[in-house]
Amino acid sequence: MKAYKLLGGFIVISISTFLIALALNVFIVSNGLSFCGVVGIASILYSHANVPLSVTYLAVNISLFVVAAKLFGKTFIFNSVIATAELSFFLHLTNNMQGMVTDKIVASIIGSVILGIGIGSVICGGGCTGGTILAALILKKQYETQLSALTIIMLINYSVMIASMVLLGVDNVLYSAIVVFGLAKSVRIVFRCLGPYSKFITNETI
Repeated sequence: MKAYKLLGGFIVISISTFLIALALNVFIVSNGLSFCGVVGIASILYSHANVPLSVTYLAVNISLFVVAAKLFGKTFIFNSVIATAELSFFLHLTNNMQGMVTDKIVASIIGSVILGIGIGSVICGGGCTGGTILAALILKKQYETQLSALTIIMLINYSVMIASMVLLGVDNVLYSAIVVFGLAKSVRIVFRCLGPYSKFITNETI
């Protein structure tokens, strides 16, 4: 039974990370839209230094997981490492699909929905894809700050959005705001459909 659960979780995480990579490369990054957190940082580096998404994403998250390994449960870390590695692989695999969608409104709406389904499903599979969620958990645990993990996540994301506004332009940031809004709505729908797993966000990240 345990083996089936592990296999099921692996399949869910694999499909979910592929959807995230597809949303990023086909819809979001190729249209100069910035997403918050590590992906937002990766988008800025790609736009200005042509650094591949997979390289930045993997480099930042490896650093986070080295620290997190000492602080959190083995199952969560194991699933999260798998999700992060798979996402980096799928980002590289779908890199040549950039430019397929050029309408920014379409890219913002469809991209955010696919991205939200992917991220929500990874969390429901018992892990996360690193980034701001993991960074916030580490900061809260390590420094025992009075700020909630949600507040820390928001502070990081706002910082990235401000940097995006300066480097990518106001228009692209406004489109990116659509992405963030659509992402939140999509994740909420995933949690409602998969019920019990939504407690992961409440108990572990907020």
